[in-house]
Amino acid sequence: EAMKEKVGEGGGMPGGEEGGGMPNASTDNYYKLTYAKGLIEKKLDKDKYAHVADDQEMQSLKQMSAMGMGNSTIIIRLPVPVKKAEGQNVSVSDDKRTVTIKSNAEDFFEDGASQEFRIEY
Repeated sequence: EAMKEKVGEGGGMPGGEEGGGMPNASTDNYYKLTYAKGLIEKKLDKDKYAHVADDQEMQSLKQMSAMGMGNSTIIIRLPVPVKKAEGQNVSVSDDKRTVTIKSNAEDFFEDGASQEFRIEY
């Protein structure tokens, strides 16, 4: 919200780009999300990620992440307990029905695989 206000005041885009709004870039565009019975999985699209440096909007997002923006938390509440949860930023609640995945854009630019996860339930 603070960035939207700054851009609205004529602040421009990070890195000096003009465009009058926030970048439309999302790290989600670089992953394949799979939902199946008893499975939720997020895997890096390595072919697409290889060209992330060429995407101007992603470079704007990278500059914003250097300022501490771009943190996200995904909370998944499952109908049954988790059998297996894998991923660098994945934590499972004591009752094994809630999975929390924390990530930030800075991690994405350092290693795209850091935001991958696999949850079996």
